[in-house]
Amino acid sequence: MESKYKCIKCESTSNLLRPANNDPDKIICKECYDGREGKEEEFIASIKRYIQYWEHQNDRSLKEKLEGLAFSILVVLDGMSGDCNLSRDDLDRDIMLHDLFYEEANGKK
Repeated sequence: MESKYKCIKCESTSNLLRPANNDPDKIICKECYDGREGKEEEFIASIKRYIQYWEHQNDRSLKEKLEGLAFSILVVLDGMSGDCNLSRDDLDRDIMLHDLFYEEANGKK
């Protein structure tokens, strides 16, 4: 019996790895797995935490808050954040991060 699941990259039905969140739309095979899967969601989650942090810095001006948020995001992309363990090299170049952020921010994911 053939598996109903397929690798999202090569469509193989063998040697499949189940993602941590059990999302059937993100299943990948061992041959295609490069350790980066799920990093985009981790990146978006870290941005949301930084938004919440900077939103509540009431002793800062709006400009200081925006600059702080931008700096926090750049620190993550540079791989220097203690908040999450990733860098720009971990992110899939085929994923549109702004689309992913919009979908998660608006509950469409």
